[in-house]
Amino acid sequence: MHYDNCQFSIVNCFWLDPPYHSIVTCIDTWLDSFPLDASIRARTAEVLCALPQSILTDFIEDPSFSICDYEPGKMFYVPMQLGHRRPGRAVVLKRTLRTRPIDFARWVIAHEFAHAHLRNGGRFPGEDPEHAADALAATWGFPKPSGTRAALSGEL
Repeated sequence: MHYDNCQFSIVNCFWLDPPYHSIVTCIDTWLDSFPLDASIRARTAEVLCALPQSILTDFIEDPSFSICDYEPGKMFYVPMQLGHRRPGRAVVLKRTLRTRPIDFARWVIAHEFAHAHLRNGGRFPGEDPEHAADALAATWGFPKPSGTRAALSGEL
């Protein structure tokens, strides 16, 4: 796959066996370990390509990190693993993102990865976690879209 917004073209993904040299290959290989809808997976990969390498590496190297998607209104299982010294992290995405405008879907995905990176806290003591996730997603190139019901009401 090719993603237009990938920041890095060559990287040694030493945490994967065998080592891969394309960040896209690293992301695709890593995402293969999660049972994601094809459309959600592609949009997630596009967001991951825009993350700073240190943050992307933090997610990929964390064996207790997981990603899943679900169909609203149906029962689903969120795979969680115990972390080593820290609680596990998970990003859970609604499959309704398949049909949402691309900028909105990418913002939601980036916002949820920001929560995971911040471990559902703020960037500093006392900061609202929702504001922190919005701000971090914006620094990654995914600002909160204006003019949408979700953007105005805070619903994801």
